[in-house]
Amino acid sequence: MTADLIVDFGVGATAGVASTAIGAGTAAYVGASIGSVVPGLGTAVGFGAGLVITGLLNTEAGQAFTNSLKKGTNKAIEWGREKGKEVADTVKKGAKKAWDTVTGLFS
Repeated sequence: MTADLIVDFGVGATAGVASTAIGAGTAAYVGASIGSVVPGLGTAVGFGAGLVITGLLNTEAGQAFTNSLKKGTNKAIEWGREKGKEVADTVKKGAKKAWDTVTGLFS
């Protein structure tokens, strides 16, 4: 299931980026406010955000969202396959027509 792999990887990567962004933003704010009084706070916040995002994705709504993404990804993959086949068929017909034209010159 290509769509499952794509969506699961994408959701995991997005959750990681979101938690990193939240952690980095918090760390920057806290760092600007109080300096380096509490080292690692941004990392802890990012970790917590990652846990929350992962927890949300494991709820019924989160699973429905992930399944919706997988369904859409499957549709996109199928559409790409169909369009790829159409392009290949068009190129094949064009190449045959060109070949027939060239070989017809020597008949």
